[in-house]
Amino acid sequence: MLLGLFMVIAAQAVAVLPAETQYDPTIPKLKQVVGHESGGEITSPEGIVAYLKALSAAAPDRTNLVEYARSW
Repeated sequence: MLLGLFMVIAAQAVAVLPAETQYDPTIPKLKQVVGHESGGEITSPEGIVAYLKALSAAAPDRTNLVEYARSW
């Protein structure tokens, strides 16, 4: 059981992209907009909208944010 728990924890530490990947520094990271890392906390719906708007503002030529529904 402990081995299984260790493997789950170790699997979460694996990077998704290679270390040499170059990121555009003008694109905001989630932490810069909502205050926490991805997976660190549950992001509120307002936080998600704020991050999507920040991404759209930072890269308008690569994004298109369209509101197509609204809940009460």
